[in-house]
Amino acid sequence: MIGITVDAGRVTGVQTSKGEISAPVVVDAAGPWGGLIAAMAGVPTELTPEHHQVGFVEIPPEVPWPHLMVIDALKYIYFRPETGRLSIIGASFANRTIGFDELDTFSEHLTNETRYSMLERLCARFPGMELAGVRKGHAGVYVNTPDEHALLGPVPGGEGFYLATGFSGQGFKMAPGVGQTVAELILHGCVEMADITPLRVTRFDST
Repeated sequence: MIGITVDAGRVTGVQTSKGEISAPVVVDAAGPWGGLIAAMAGVPTELTPEHHQVGFVEIPPEVPWPHLMVIDALKYIYFRPETGRLSIIGASFANRTIGFDELDTFSEHLTNETRYSMLERLCARFPGMELAGVRKGHAGVYVNTPDEHALLGPVPGGEGFYLATGFSGQGFKMAPGVGQTVAELILHGCVEMADITPLRVTRFDST
């Protein structure tokens, strides 16, 4: 998609490299690219893409598994059990903000520096992990809002345009509920499942 067509305050379609597609409803659920899609419709957002690395650690035989999920706000890591006696470790300490122009070129690899620091922090928090090793790792991008909560709902002044982005790394686990929420908004103009007022698109306008 290369553009969104808006006429008299209403979305009328999307522009693609192969031509225009008429669409009375457009949902921006583009993840890290959400800010770029919103800008196509003239909707400003305060979205910030963030690069994030994770590693998959082999759990030593002496360590009980599966273990609890832990979010360590002091060491800036999180870890949870993964299939095959692995633990997935999130290296939040290595997060870095990137520009929208980097979304198609960011590194998808776990760096050696992050790998070693990840293990040090894990061992300091999780006894018995001194013999653990990182089997593999990767990196990706999510997008943050100023309060790290999603932008979810209709766009005022852009009838037919809805945002479902800015989930700050939480979107995957919320996807079923978000899908139902957006469907209810489009079909009925309101949401019965939950109150999404705190996630309204305009909540940052007065700040």
